[in-house]
Amino acid sequence: MLPTVVTVLGMVFLLMCIPSGVHSGPYPPTWCYNNLRKMDAAKEQCALKYGLTNGATVTSEQISPYIGGGFGSLECAEHGSYTIDLIGIEPRCSVHGSMSEMNTGTAKR
Repeated sequence: MLPTVVTVLGMVFLLMCIPSGVHSGPYPPTWCYNNLRKMDAAKEQCALKYGLTNGATVTSEQISPYIGGGFGSLECAEHGSYTIDLIGIEPRCSVHGSMSEMNTGTAKR
């Protein structure tokens, strides 16, 4: 259990070091993917803190403390909207899809 907590805390720290917000880099989906990673790591932190299990609802207020600049600072460079979703389900962007979809190229465009 302790190694898992340490790993998750390390991931959150690293994700907080990645700049958030809108970026106009050469590949906007990369920035969106990083925002989804931040949200997913923040959800994991909430699950640990509040003892949440798969299917539990988390709010933007609950995950904001675990995201540099808070949840409101995360914006898709292509104007997608983010859905946090339930614990155990990946967050998603209305333009780019979820991280899994982006990895496999199955996101709807």
